[in-house]
Amino acid sequence: MPSDNGVETLQRVMFNAIFAADWLLGPANVERLLPRRWDSMHGRLLKAAPHQRAGRELPVERRRNLDPDEFRTRFFLPGVPVVLESAAANWPAIRSKRRGMVRRLP
Repeated sequence: MPSDNGVETLQRVMFNAIFAADWLLGPANVERLLPRRWDSMHGRLLKAAPHQRAGRELPVERRRNLDPDEFRTRFFLPGVPVVLESAAANWPAIRSKRRGMVRRLP
């Protein structure tokens, strides 16, 4: 059954599963199990999505100091977008005044 944007629910679930696997396991590990996974998915989604409709702008919640459990249950798992304000503020590369710091991080 297509959703309101013309993409089948199963395709959306597959996309979210591949995205989550990349995020949790790392793209290189998932690539070994599912080679060319994004190429195939991208083609199917483009074919299914209607191209004649105008796009729309949706509001996205902005959050600061979001608890990891709340992020996972409220945003990540259901696929709800969120802007994480100051999420990287305490990273060493951000706090450092040395410009070359980012290049030295693994």
